Amino acid sequence: MTMIISKSILILCCLLCFSLSSCQNHEKILADNKLLLEQGNYTAVIKQLNEVLATDDKLADGFNLRGVAHLNTGNAEKALADFNKAIKIDSENYKYFYNRGNVYQQTQQWADALQDYDKALTLNENIADLHTNRGAVLAMMNRKKEALAALNKALSLNPADNKALFNRGQVHANLENWDKAIDDLHHCVGANPDFGKAHLALALAEIKQATGKATEESCEHLKKAVALQVKEAEIAYQNYCQAK
Repeated sequence: MTMIISKSILILCCLLCFSLSSCQNHEKILADNKLLLEQGNYTAVIKQLNEVLATDDKLADGFNLRGVAHLNTGNAEKALADFNKAIKIDSENYKYFYNRGNVYQQTQQWADALQDYDKALTLNENIADLHTNRGAVLAMMNRKKEALAALNKALSLNPADNKALFNRGQVHANLENWDKAIDDLHHCVGANPDFGKAHLALALAEIKQATGKATEESCEHLKKAVALQVKEAEIAYQNYCQAK
């Protein structure tokens, strides 16, 4: 069982404007809406940017921010349309390709997601989240060695990226590199004791390494995953630990 986690969408704005007054106005609008996105107020972002974009259809960052809001409210179709518009206006901004790749990833269009992530890399190769998501997509495409390379790059850029570490541990587990998988997943739960999926993955890796036998430690990880309401954890606990 593979559990791959991707990083959140980039919402940083470029704030490109042509006239001073327009730039100042747009800068404030985009900054305000970026803050609303960070607060999770997606409905307000969509409402405000609907009004702005109705009068200025060349504001690439506005379409980008509204696309992020649409994606976070579950409207992938509208998000895709907004990112397409942003890219049409400015095809040299890696964030727009990154965000459109996230739409394709969420809708399981792996080849399209990979294409956008690869394009984003040509524009900026030093973004850890981009390598993390690219690695997740490669893993879902069963291109495990390439996934490892992408996740290694993500962790070289941001050693504290717990999701990249989790994904790398999962890829190692799929390759039956149990020691490496367990090491990565141990670091995950050490960094975040409430990372339920990591507790489940760690327990299953330990059990697989022990040829199907659960240790007291692996059962503790399963118990923790159950407490954190991770799907499949309760069944695994019953199967491996109920008699303990």
